[in-house]
Amino acid sequence: MSYRTLLVHLDMGRTSRARIDFSLQLAASLDAHLVGWYSNYVSEPQSFYLKAELAEALAQIRTERQAAGKELRQYLEEGGRRQGVQVEWRSNDEHPNTSLPLHARLAEMVLGGVTRTLLASMTVPVLFSH
Repeated sequence: MSYRTLLVHLDMGRTSRARIDFSLQLAASLDAHLVGWYSNYVSEPQSFYLKAELAEALAQIRTERQAAGKELRQYLEEGGRRQGVQVEWRSNDEHPNTSLPLHARLAEMVLGGVTRTLLASMTVPVLFSH
């Protein structure tokens, strides 16, 4: 089977760069398009009182997630140029368990460190590592 499009799920974890490197090598060997997917999602407290108390902390977490996403995007794009792989960056603020499966429908293979909940909703082959 040939794979035209691969999607790699990225997060703030320490293995994201290794996932990018592996995905770029795989995409290069398959002459495939690689999509890097990252979520800026930050869980909001449900209580009005907690929202007021945690507003500053949540803003800091959002800032850190966005900075990490920018760094990963740059690493992916530089790697794509180095290895001659066409790459694309996708990012949103939605929960990964609901938004990643929608993006994965457009790929023949998904690579990443994912949760059991996410795996249960996938309709394409998934390769993940820890």
